[in-house]
Amino acid sequence: LQRMDQALVCYEQAIALNPRYADAYVNRGNALQQLNQFDDALTSYDKALAIETTLPEAHLNRGITLKELHRLGESLASFDQALRFKPDYPEAHNNRGLTFQELKQFDEALASYDQALAIDPDNAAAYFNHGNTLRKMKRFDLALASYENALAIESNLATAHNNRGVALRQLNRHDESLGSFEQALTLKPDYSDAYNNRGLTFQESMQFDAALASYEQALAIDANLPEAHMNQGICYLLMGNFDKGWEQYEWRW
Repeated sequence: LQRMDQALVCYEQAIALNPRYADAYVNRGNALQQLNQFDDALTSYDKALAIETTLPEAHLNRGITLKELHRLGESLASFDQALRFKPDYPEAHNNRGLTFQELKQFDEALASYDQALAIDPDNAAAYFNHGNTLRKMKRFDLALASYENALAIESNLATAHNNRGVALRQLNRHDESLGSFEQALTLKPDYSDAYNNRGLTFQESMQFDAALASYEQALAIDANLPEAHMNQGICYLLMGNFDKGWEQYEWRW
């Protein structure tokens, strides 16, 4: 973040020297976006586009910023503008898909990811997002294939190993599911969601002690992870420990 602050100072100096320097406004917006200053980032992209309306990167990152601000309709319009000026822009198709997914327009999301992959068949992020949408549609076998395609391209994606594990669990392939969570944790040892998902897989396999140990590891990393508290509570209830069970299950209240 310190380096991003330093970059921001450089972009401000470039703009002071040349207030019509559109690329400096784009880069300033990118830095502000990385700092989660989304309103200011949006203003910077708008200034860039007021100077030069045909900058695909500015339209793309403006769309990403609008999505972060939950202005999803405007976000889609920005991605469409990016694609108007650069039709073979896989990042715009991919982010357009993410916005459709957030709108629960899953078929449109899948179509956008497919367009990204038609342009860039080695786009691991598009395969990963494709899998996430399919999982939301409960098409777990196809989601699994998408995660495996992502990992064939980029094998060190901890999130893809985790989500592959979730898809395998939903297909009742518990041993393989546990293997995926182990892969995720090897790559990212502080991955609380992977510990929680591993615990849920142990729980569904009636391995309650192993499940509780995984939930404890998740909560040691993130004490406020509500899913881990709830799942730990259910596990205690299944073991007949009702006092601890209700205490954890009702933690979020």
